[in-house]
Amino acid sequence: MNIFNNLFKKILVQIIVVSSFSTLVSANNLTVTSTADSGSGTLRELVSISVAGDTIDLSPVTGQTIDLNSTLTIDRNLTIIGHGVQITTTQINTSAPLIDITTGATVNISDIEFSDINNTANSTSVTYVISASTSNPSLNLDNCSFKDNDGILTPVSISSNSSFKIENSSFINNITGSVGALNVVNAPGKVINTTIANNIAGSTAGGIYIYGNTVKVENSTIVNNTANHSSLGSGGIRVINIPNSVLHLKNSILYGNSGFIGNNLETEGVGAVVSFGNNFISSTVGTPNFSTDSGAIGDILNTVTDPLLGTLTKDSDGVTWAYTLIESSTLIDSGSCTAIDTTTITIDQFGNLRNDGSCDIGAIEYIVQPKLTLKAHGGALQFDG
Repeated sequence: MNIFNNLFKKILVQIIVVSSFSTLVSANNLTVTSTADSGSGTLRELVSISVAGDTIDLSPVTGQTIDLNSTLTIDRNLTIIGHGVQITTTQINTSAPLIDITTGATVNISDIEFSDINNTANSTSVTYVISASTSNPSLNLDNCSFKDNDGILTPVSISSNSSFKIENSSFINNITGSVGALNVVNAPGKVINTTIANNIAGSTAGGIYIYGNTVKVENSTIVNNTANHSSLGSGGIRVINIPNSVLHLKNSILYGNSGFIGNNLETEGVGAVVSFGNNFISSTVGTPNFSTDSGAIGDILNTVTDPLLGTLTKDSDGVTWAYTLIESSTLIDSGSCTAIDTTTITIDQFGNLRNDGSCDIGAIEYIVQPKLTLKAHGGALQFDG
């Protein structure tokens, strides 16, 4: 991957975001002008006066923080574009989600950092950062970050035949009572180009919990998560014991996770994991129902090989975090650019192009840095790069 491809990064990401939200285009574009909890120009006011299909734009408050003092309920189709705004709470003192999506609404949220919700320090009692569970809502998250939240049950909870898509996002350093990143109960969905890392869960899964329906995880990095339950659980992903609980996995990293039954994966009873290839899974212990799709190739399983992950890095153009790859990592060019649904993967979590013919495993493409050399030319030093 050449670093100069990044010149086209923002344009491509914006095209993809607009395309993803095209079904919800509305004549009404509402603009947030205040970071207060309520009142004129606030996010809460604009949600309340919006009609289905509206877009709420937070660009005037870019880089600022909105501190909600009660649950924000969304019961209609909306697109919310955050432009890097942080949303948190230091005030909610009843057991409730920060954002509750209800009544069949389709909600698209992008470019928002949900962070620093600390139930212990602030005597708050937030259950979930985002909950989608009433009357089959649909949740789509793009370029969102859930980071440094403490004492909640889980950052995102989706249930009751809701559907979801989480892409180009990250769940980092959350300390939870139940699941470290994503709790899924009877809800089909996808996790794409997403990093789930360094979360500590007090119960069943350090990363993702799946109960019912099929969840697809592709081009993602799930590392260094912990489930602290004393008799069950997986540090990475736990797939529970009902017939249609299935994880489809492709081009993803599961490494360095820790749990009682399975460090990276656990299937309980008839819960199942199906690999569609090009996964790096350091251990599949705890996963008796692990199988490989008939056309899958390129898995690296049950290995002591160090994947050589680099530093945890924030996207310079967004709010999410991810582990880069070190130059000699075996994951470079070992992945697939074809998704489970056979579409072509074109970008990574940070919006870097995956266009060198051989995608890397995980959420982030390794970027080849230009090499500068010094040459003597006419008695002067000349840079070549």
